[in-house]
Amino acid sequence: MPTRISDWSLVLISGGLITSGLSELYFRYRESAADLVRLQQEITSGAASKIEQFVQEIERMTRGAAKSREITEKGLSPEYRFELRRLLTIAPAITEAVAIDSDGISRVAVSRLTRVLPGDEKINSALPAPQSAPARQE
Repeated sequence: MPTRISDWSLVLISGGLITSGLSELYFRYRESAADLVRLQQEITSGAASKIEQFVQEIERMTRGAAKSREITEKGLSPEYRFELRRLLTIAPAITEAVAIDSDGISRVAVSRLTRVLPGDEKINSALPAPQSAPARQE
């Protein structure tokens, strides 16, 4: 005649198995949440790096146009328009470029989107004209 396990033993074993399963589910959930946070941080870091490279490339191109031989020889003359148009050609992210003198007057302007009329127009801005470029920190 086979031996029977008592009802209490069956309840204890079932309870232990259920508790073990629930604790495993809890720890796997926490592990998955931590993995998701790490993945989101990696994606965010990668996006920030790409944005930084994009901005640095625009800055490099803008500096190249600002250090043009045209400016050093003639100042902000209407002939500088060629340099600004070249800047628009080599930097697709830039849609408008304006050369402003130290008095805040627009001397040369080009745009991909709108027609820019020639003439000395005062820049309407609450900000004063920049005196010098800020020092770059590396």
